[in-house]
Amino acid sequence: MSLRNWIILAASLALLAFSACSNQDTAYPEEPASATGVTDSAGEVELDFGSHIITVTVVDFIPQPIASISVTGHLLHDYLYIFAAGNDVFYANYKVISYQEMDDNGGIVYVPKTTSMATFTSDVSITLERITRDVYSYSEDPANSEEIPVDSWTTAVEDQGTLSEIFELAGTIANNNSIFVHVSSDVATATNAEVQTISVILDDESIPSDTVFAVLLGLEFHIFNADTLTYSYVEYGDSILPFIFINDAVLAEGAFFAQFTLTWGEIPYDLDSHLWTPVIGSSSYHVYWVDRGTIATEPYAFLDVDDVTSWGPEHIVIQFESPGTYYYSVHQYSEEGNIPNSEAKVSLLKPDRTVEEFTPPNVVDSGEGWYWHVCSIDGTTGEVTEIGTMNQDPPILAGSPSPMPSK
Repeated sequence: MSLRNWIILAASLALLAFSACSNQDTAYPEEPASATGVTDSAGEVELDFGSHIITVTVVDFIPQPIASISVTGHLLHDYLYIFAAGNDVFYANYKVISYQEMDDNGGIVYVPKTTSMATFTSDVSITLERITRDVYSYSEDPANSEEIPVDSWTTAVEDQGTLSEIFELAGTIANNNSIFVHVSSDVATATNAEVQTISVILDDESIPSDTVFAVLLGLEFHIFNADTLTYSYVEYGDSILPFIFINDAVLAEGAFFAQFTLTWGEIPYDLDSHLWTPVIGSSSYHVYWVDRGTIATEPYAFLDVDDVTSWGPEHIVIQFESPGTYYYSVHQYSEEGNIPNSEAKVSLLKPDRTVEEFTPPNVVDSGEGWYWHVCSIDGTTGEVTEIGTMNQDPPILAGSPSPMPSK
């Protein structure tokens, strides 16, 4: 063979090798694909997309594997979307991972299938949180959420309406009674919301109506049924992802009187929200974990959840006000630590979306059984008066149990 032919052959082989490397050593799919499966006893399921094989491991926070969880994956153009359905114990969760990030981090192994095709394999772990109430709020927004509706292989379908229309839409696109709702950063800034994404459990028992749905989203995002919202859902091929994006809002006055949010640190494990109402009808009421109240009838106030494992949040909503004085306090139920050193904070949201925040006084000799008397609200004028004291007695003795019942 002549030198010229050797050079041509060598160049051709190099070009073929480069082309094979270029075709195989990329994490990006050539076309959309979906896969589903159910986790085994090790919490694992293999999703075979053809061009990609993704092993998904579903765990709880310990982390322990969770079996019998339905997992769905979609290959978007620039991202891998994984959805893990919840059940009676766990909230649903999702991940949106860029192929570039997976490739840069060495998360993908290239396994040749034929001389012209490769399968890209990777491991993905997703954590499910245990259900404590009807809504789970993400303290840190999941990465790449806002990339879902703008990916070139998805289609965002936009509409305008109120939370009632969003509730109706949620019921049609929910996956295994679960739906995610995400508000844009502009909406979160306008409403003073502290979170942008929530996981909602949709069933007739927990959220029977658009009124309850609106209250729950009001607690998380400070948006209300009188607001006009621009929202979208996302189509992927013949599928609709269980995701609603609230992109813009024309805000109206909130249709409630006051919303309290209690958060704290790890110790004490159990702090409790308490509300004492004025006389409503013929009775006054004590809203707390024993009697969580209701917004449909007297006392027109309710506690959403009793968090006994640190952090919170706990919310108390006064939906409709009555003349007289409301008192809000925080009670330390568990033995460990004390309220002043607990990093406790109470936020009071008003109908105009202004937020007033309270922190406890530094009374370090307080402890189990003590109350932090936070504030009072005039049911006629809406005037808020900070109390800011620590006391072993509740602000209203009538109707307050002594000692506190066991949980």
